[in-house]
Amino acid sequence: MNDEPVLAKILKQLDTGKGDDDADETMEVRAQRKRREENEDTGGPGGQVQGIRNLIDLEDLIFAQGSHFMANKRCQLPDGSFRKQRKGYEEVHVLALKPKPFAESEKLLPIEDLPKYVQPAFEGFKILNRIQSRLYQSILESDENLLLCAPTGAGKTNVALLCMMREIGKHINADGTINADEFKIIYVAPMSSLVQEMVGNFEKRLSTYNLTVSELTGDHQLTREQIAATQVIVCTPEKWDIITRKDGEKTFTSLVRLIN
Repeated sequence: MNDEPVLAKILKQLDTGKGDDDADETMEVRAQRKRREENEDTGGPGGQVQGIRNLIDLEDLIFAQGSHFMANKRCQLPDGSFRKQRKGYEEVHVLALKPKPFAESEKLLPIEDLPKYVQPAFEGFKILNRIQSRLYQSILESDENLLLCAPTGAGKTNVALLCMMREIGKHINADGTINADEFKIIYVAPMSSLVQEMVGNFEKRLSTYNLTVSELTGDHQLTREQIAATQVIVCTPEKWDIITRKDGEKTFTSLVRLIN
């Protein structure tokens, strides 16, 4: 039978269960599947990204020294420094730097040598420190601008208080009374928490002058009447920027007029 073409064709159909059309379709489906697999292998259409893929070991990219890296391998401590090894940590003791020797004309200023109207603000103090003593004359005897850069604890707050006393002294009458409506003093502190601390400090130091010290921050607002009745306003930079803008002049007319 296999030798007869007609019978051979029938036997082939019986063996596969499909005709010529089905056989051709099966071959086309196989060809499509093969092309799809090739595309997926090469990253072409239907795949991800064409090109050669390289595996990166992230462990090799870790910076072994991390945040402890120090470019300068040599660290020399001042003479007299020493280290102590503790359990889990190390102590490094560095001696304080020796202060620069005083000049022949340089001396610390006693509080009693300050003008009489300034002395109540420094009650409990005996002398000004070195920075304050060098600056007091420029502060209390002139209106020039002053820029002071000093570390924490150097006495910058007292320098600011001396500047306040310079302005207050301009409005003291012969009988000792103060024309409190003629001036405003603005103290700008970087944070609200520091504003509160400064308000308490200045209220205590200026209590004998009967001056009003108020806080002006995002958490503590002041009305126009309160601003008019306040001589020392302690605020944050953001709040000061808002109240000195043009759109704030209508709300804080009295304050802006006096300051500008």
